[in-house]
Amino acid sequence: MIFKIQKILSKYGFNSRRNIEKMIYNKEIFINNQLIKIGDVFEEKDIKIIQIKGVCFNTPLKFLNKMLILNKKIGQICSKKTNENYNTIFDHLPVIKYGKWINIGRLDVNTEGLLLITTDGELAYRLAHPKYNIKRDYKVKVCGLLTTHLFKKLQKGLWYNKKFLIFNNIFFIKGDKFNKWFVVTLYQGRNREVRILWESIGLTVKKLIRISYANIFLPKSLKKGKFTELSKKKINKLRILVNLAKI
Repeated sequence: MIFKIQKILSKYGFNSRRNIEKMIYNKEIFINNQLIKIGDVFEEKDIKIIQIKGVCFNTPLKFLNKMLILNKKIGQICSKKTNENYNTIFDHLPVIKYGKWINIGRLDVNTEGLLLITTDGELAYRLAHPKYNIKRDYKVKVCGLLTTHLFKKLQKGLWYNKKFLIFNNIFFIKGDKFNKWFVVTLYQGRNREVRILWESIGLTVKKLIRISYANIFLPKSLKKGKFTELSKKKINKLRILVNLAKI
């Protein structure tokens, strides 16, 4: 079958589809010694030589479909670029021979909990894309006086930077007058959305933990900063969710 080159390269873990497209725009990818343009298509069997940013890769391509659940710690960033103040989620991941680790969505530096990491760029792309309507659950501790009026206002959502933000569900867990725990559900991954929604009614988010993504839940036994590999069965459940064939 014929596919766009960014889809093929992301599938084999060269990078996310979005980053591959950036490299194509920057004229950094050659296939069979020809400079690639956006929209170029190939059959996988016809790809003989891949050159990305001056580095050559052997073919045939090897598909390494691995996925990890990481219990991200506060203070870690979801980027390979770092500075002296932060460490990155990639610092302690296992070394792989083919492809590279790609995080599915992001958690900000002050958010902890479940983060999925894969070698399959196409799966990462689909699980993060809004059109697939992937569910995310967060456990959140908020500080401040939450009146009935403010809670109703929160449930209505708000416009922020020309985007409408709203919790799909809000469940109260426990708490007192000024400190409460909730579980909130979102079906998109906009930057700081949970914090922005609570701050819009004058409450402060004191703790934020992602506890599920799609049909994957954060294991209670998984310590902060540690990871575990996802089984083939669970990977296939995710693939079915975004219309990809089983492996």
